[in-house]
This record gives sequence, C-alpha cells and structure tokens, in this order.
Amino acid sequence: MGVYFIAAGQVSQNRYKSLEKSFRLEELERYLPEHVLNKLKKSIQGDKKVYLWGANEGSIKQLRQVKENEYVVDVKNKEVMYVFRFCFYYRTNDTRLQSFIGWDQEKPVHERRPYHFVYFLKERQIPIHKDKSYFGRAFGVNNPNWLVGQRYFVDNEVKNALHRTNSKSMEELLGVTERFTKKEKPHKQKRKVTPARNVNVHNQKSNISRVGNKVEETVPKFDAHKITYYPASRRKPLTFWQWLKSLFGF
Repeated sequence: MGVYFIAAGQVSQNRYKSLEKSFRLEELERYLPEHVLNKLKKSIQGDKKVYLWGANEGSIKQLRQVKENEYVVDVKNKEVMYVFRFCFYYRTNDTRLQSFIGWDQEKPVHERRPYHFVYFLKERQIPIHKDKSYFGRAFGVNNPNWLVGQRYFVDNEVKNALHRTNSKSMEELLGVTERFTKKEKPHKQKRKVTPARNVNVHNQKSNISRVGNKVEETVPKFDAHKITYYPASRRKPLTFWQWLKSLFGF
C-alpha cells in the first residue's frame, strides 16, 4: 500500500472549499456523469461526506499511481491537516463542477486554472502527527521542500518509513485509527451454544436447561433421601402410596 501527499497551502483558497468542507451526493449528482456517480456511490458505501480535489496535467503522473482506499495526506504549508481515504479520479472538460465548488473563484477569469482531473476523498481524520518534517524524516527525505504539489510514495518506501519510525502499521505511521470499509469489515462469528449439564441439587423446585436449540424445564423427583433432577419430559406421575413411601423413606 502506498500513500499520497498533497500540498494544499494557505495561499490557495481552494482547500477551504472542498477539503475543509464536505459534500453530499445529492449536491454533486447534477454535475457528474452517470457512470462516475454510480462508481462514487459504490466507493463511499453509505458514507454521507465526500471531499474533492482537483489536479492538472502536471500532476497526473503521480495521481494515476494512487489506488482505491489508499491514504491521502493533506499538508498545509508545514502542518499536516487531514488524512483521507482515496476513492478514484476521473478526467473531465466540463467546468460546471469546478464552478459549483468555487475553485479559483476569487481570481480573475484569465487566471483561473482548469482542473481536468477531479478526485474524490472520504473518511477524513485528524492525525496525531501534525508536523510535515516528521514525515520527511520517516520517508528519508532530507530536502525540506520535498513536497511540491503532490508526491506518491510506493510500497517499498512505505515499508522503509515503517521501519524508521518503528511503526507496526500504516495507521500508526500516519497517526490515525483504522476504519473498515464495508468490503473490508470482518464477519462476526456466531457463538456456539454449549448444552448445559444436568446437575443434582437440593432444596430447589425447578431448573431450566438448554439442550441444542430446545429449552427444557427440570423438576425434582423424590428418591429416598436425595433429590435428583430429571427433564420434565421424562418424569412419571407418582401414585399416592409411592408419594408416601418417598416422603417418609419406607
């Protein structure tokens, strides 16, 4: 599993429009092609919050390496803001979604950049590790300007980072908690019902025992000076003389 870092600095106001802010599917559906909308519904699997980010041609080499459900780390200048899960990206020439979100809206028209690649994010978390330099050391990057635009670290680089930080998992490395998607969520094992043993007791009127899926009530049967419990289905009625004999012990 790789990890994708994006630099959404304070200079750009776009981060407040689609990373700080979330969207519902109902808000986006009119701006998305039907096949993209259907794919997004399957990807988020009932999650009500969707986040978006845009990229241009210069970012596609890194972006196309990111796989579904891999982590995306949002960095604002020197501070790590959020960690997301990646859904997917798609290419578009339609600017209606960009206009709806408001990317580059504050800029003059001639300075607005078209974002032909739009990708969707989910499951936003605030990480424990907030310092960008921590991840620079973890991934063995000495240059303080190691993140310009975006950067994808492949599996081997992640393994080395886990070793350097003595982390046992990707979640520990990033400082987040693990969340299961519907596909990843383990199935609960059914508990087996162990049949209860028949026990001999004294001075007790009745007892309930479970045998398989059948519940039986046991009642005391007098036998000389001791009481033995038998299932009610096996008990035979006593005659008056048998009852007297068992009562007085003769």
